[in-house]
Amino acid sequence: MKVFNTSVIFLLFLLTGCSSAPPSSRESILPEQNLDELITDIENKHPVTYFLLAGNVFNEGDKDRAVEWYYIGQIRFRAYLMANPDLDPSADGALYASLKSVLGPQINEYAGADPDKWVTLIDNAIIWHRSHPNGHTPKNTYPDIYAEVEAGFMSFKQQVAKNKVEIRKQREQNGLPNHDE
Repeated sequence: MKVFNTSVIFLLFLLTGCSSAPPSSRESILPEQNLDELITDIENKHPVTYFLLAGNVFNEGDKDRAVEWYYIGQIRFRAYLMANPDLDPSADGALYASLKSVLGPQINEYAGADPDKWVTLIDNAIIWHRSHPNGHTPKNTYPDIYAEVEAGFMSFKQQVAKNKVEIRKQREQNGLPNHDE
């Protein structure tokens, strides 16, 4: 998985230099931070931090926790982008899309191997997000945006729960492992 981490770091170096966030915010997301530094005060950091944390935790082997951080990052990054529609799309919007394309396939491939656990991990991410403030894009400032983003994740969770059998069949057809039921 070294390529996975290298890809994320490369994307961060390329794209955070283009970020429209203030310099102090960009400095707080540089990839040389260790896991403890990444997680410290994460509620007040740029949402890219959640993706970086997810990638590092995945590489460390705690894949369930990585799935949760990835989805928390998606919730918060989507809200941030929606709350700031005038951002340069080649900056934070491109960073979000790039990180999803690098992290998403591996995270979702892992999570999809056990749809029951996948539902739980999505739910855990939603619960964590709801129970923690967001200093970067305050929830009380953008309640309608957060309601929309959270509804999308609830729908995603329900879709996974409803389609467990189909997910397993599709994975089998694609040669991907399924965990025992």
